[in-house]
Amino acid sequence: MGAGSLMEIVKRKLSGKKTEFSEELQKFAVTLQYYSSKAYNFVRKQFSNILPHPRTISNWYQNISGEPGFTNESFQTLKQKVQEGNHVICNLVVDEMSIKDKLEFDGKKFHGLIDMGTDVVIDSDNVDHATNALVFLVKNKWIQAVKRKGSNNQLWEPNQNSRICCEHFFDGKPSKHPNSPSFYPTIFPKIYKQKVPAHQKDKLLLSLVKLKLGISFTSISIFFNLHWSTCSRIFKNVLKMLAVATKKIVFWPSKKPIISTLPQSFKQHYPNCRVIIDCTEIKTEQSPHVDQRAFMYSLYKSAYTCKFLVGIAPCGMITFVSKAYGGRASDSFITNDSGLLNLLEPGDQVMADKGFPGIKTSMDEKNSILVMPPFMHNGVFTEDEIIQTYNIASVRIHIERSIQRIKIYNILQKIPIELLECIDDIIFVSCVMTNLQPPIIKPNP
Repeated sequence: MGAGSLMEIVKRKLSGKKTEFSEELQKFAVTLQYYSSKAYNFVRKQFSNILPHPRTISNWYQNISGEPGFTNESFQTLKQKVQEGNHVICNLVVDEMSIKDKLEFDGKKFHGLIDMGTDVVIDSDNVDHATNALVFLVKNKWIQAVKRKGSNNQLWEPNQNSRICCEHFFDGKPSKHPNSPSFYPTIFPKIYKQKVPAHQKDKLLLSLVKLKLGISFTSISIFFNLHWSTCSRIFKNVLKMLAVATKKIVFWPSKKPIISTLPQSFKQHYPNCRVIIDCTEIKTEQSPHVDQRAFMYSLYKSAYTCKFLVGIAPCGMITFVSKAYGGRASDSFITNDSGLLNLLEPGDQVMADKGFPGIKTSMDEKNSILVMPPFMHNGVFTEDEIIQTYNIASVRIHIERSIQRIKIYNILQKIPIELLECIDDIIFVSCVMTNLQPPIIKPNP
């Protein structure tokens, strides 16, 4: 209660005369009665019924036409603001609300039937009762409250995808009542008003910090003096641009450069090796959706994970990376589904571990060779199988080293739910930066 409202109550009590309620006292009464009728009745009783009667408040509401259609008051208000010379920017909010199923007759017409606000008279016997209402709110105060400027120094203008977090409202959620303190957002930290960095280098640096350190957007916001939501938006935009701009850095080379850069350790036993493949998993937060949990839970990791396939050339360069799959998917399924096998040529050797027996049939159809460690029979390996296992392991270790380099970027330690939509771009950009590092195998002298 403001000082003006309290002073008026005291004057009305002392004078004992019934006078018109001031605008400030009307706002206080309407707001308090809107939040809690019991609280309003208690306060009214404590002040000896000085406050307006609930029926009086109800009559105030009836002064505004509640007929379906666009209200004249809203257009008159906008017209007045424009005539005053104000630059009006409004946000049109569309929402559906449930209403009580009730039919009333005021002596002239029935109220409570479905009405589209077109002033067309419809036979009430053939019209259903209304149970929902579509509400259009023009919220100019939202724009004024946000009052945020972008890199072009222009005032923020909402679009159809604009959203405002509920944390910016007084009650934790927006209200549709004009006198409610949550009718428009009012809670904005000072850092939220900071301008978005205009220089592309600052945005790139912010994104690289997130990729390398994997720290939260809240922590990054402290470094760059921005709001955490701004940091999140910048990161996602830059990540998408990086994935498009660097798509040629991870590519599938022809067979000739593969052979010309073949390390000495491959030439003796695997001269036709085209690619070394392996799948790896990265942990994620638990999804709120049950169906996603079923696909993402990994029995191997005993956690919710995303799995992707990595392929490297014998020289150590990453030549293939698949999209992300749920942790439940098998290595063979990912390989068959990723399209890697469609890139192979007859005679190519593909080196993998024992988790890929399901791709042998598909490779035989393409006349390619799957090089995989032998399985144990009767509890022992033969001498030839031991030598074969050693030869494969001595060169297949390079895929493990490449995956280790990819996971140096700590953003892959655990992916939060908010970044699951960007998981493919995160993995791809991490592989790009891995390819930009010095080779894991020394080139031939």
